[in-house]
Amino acid sequence: FFNTHTVENNLVNGKPLVYLLGVKEQEWSEEAGQLVAVQCENMRFVDVEVEMASIGIQLAYCRDIEIDNCRASKNGIFGIYIMKCDDCVLTDTRADSCSHGIDVRDARRVWIADCITDGCGQGTFLSWGDDCLVQRCEILDNGTGFFSASGNNNHVDDCRIEGNELGLYIQHEPIFTLTNTQVNKNTACGLRVTDCGLISVGNTFRKNFVGHLALDCYPLTHMECTFADSEDCDMLIRNGRDVKLVDIRWDGPVEEKVKFVDTERHLITKEWW
Repeated sequence: FFNTHTVENNLVNGKPLVYLLGVKEQEWSEEAGQLVAVQCENMRFVDVEVEMASIGIQLAYCRDIEIDNCRASKNGIFGIYIMKCDDCVLTDTRADSCSHGIDVRDARRVWIADCITDGCGQGTFLSWGDDCLVQRCEILDNGTGFFSASGNNNHVDDCRIEGNELGLYIQHEPIFTLTNTQVNKNTACGLRVTDCGLISVGNTFRKNFVGHLALDCYPLTHMECTFADSEDCDMLIRNGRDVKLVDIRWDGPVEEKVKFVDTERHLITKEWW
């Protein structure tokens, strides 16, 4: 953590490089060309704008950090990067035109609320995250809109995921929950799930190329969801087990909308045409 070095009076794009180590119980809202916080606790970063750095805002080994009303744009690697942190909150924050917009790795209980990722290679990203919540966010026009892998008990709720190449991509998680979310106009797939358990309730999938692609998934439940205007099909489920499609709205005959390949124990009830 550079505790044998002195980091001072450095500039990134003409603005201060802010490097905070072991700071506690403070609020930060000063100008920054790049912001790095390591082993900090109970801090609040407010109204920080960082653009055209390698990594805009980076937290590592921190606890109880709030990032509020901040913006990261045109950063080469990550807009906002949170790694090995617990109990952090991002609110009313956005990342635009970064390689990765908001990127969270090896973290627990991170809440991302009312945030926007727009025009990034990867929009909002979780890896090795546990008990994280992404809520009321807009994830728009990215390569992959939302990605989550190798974590557990993560949840996306009440979001708009639209105009991406791939809307959501979930893999290698025992259970992932998606609720009350609009997944629309994603050019390759609305929701792709690989080697994962999924609970999907109250979501809408419209005008995607494929609404939902599931590969090697167990268990897999969609309930009270709407699928409409998919270019290819609403669902393609391959090698699935314990598949339940309950109270689903389709815009055509279910046998034309859902494709099962090597899938056992599927249940379809109460379809509306």
